[in-house]
Amino acid sequence: MGSLRWPLHPQPGEWERLEDYIGRLAQAYGVGYDVFLRRALGRRGRGARDIEGAGFDEVAARLSAGTGVPVEQLRDMQGKHVMARLVERAHASAGTPGEQQAVDATREAVRYVLRRLGTHPSR
Repeated sequence: MGSLRWPLHPQPGEWERLEDYIGRLAQAYGVGYDVFLRRALGRRGRGARDIEGAGFDEVAARLSAGTGVPVEQLRDMQGKHVMARLVERAHASAGTPGEQQAVDATREAVRYVLRRLGTHPSR
C-alpha cells in the first residue's frame, strides 16, 4: 500500500472519528487495526495507536494519498474536532432557554475535560 491510491478507500462519514475510519479501512482490507496501522500507515512500536498526537501529520498524509480524502478533512475527524462540532450543532438547535442552558453546561463540561486531557481543539 505505497503512495498510490489504494484500491479500496471508502469515504468517511460526516461524524466519523479518525480512529473509527481507520478501523473501517482495516476491515475493508480484511486485516486488524494494528496490522493496518503498521502496513498502510507505517505506525510501529510504542505509541503506534496515537494517531492524533505527534504523528498525526504523517498519518494524515498517508491516509490522504491512499484514500483521496483531503488532509484538512482528516484533521476535522480528530475526536476533539468532532466533539466540538457536535456541541456547536446541539447549541444551535437548542430552542428553549432551558435547552440552551443545558447545552451551555455540556459545552463547558466538554471543554473542561478536553483541556484536562490536553486535546482542546484550540491547541
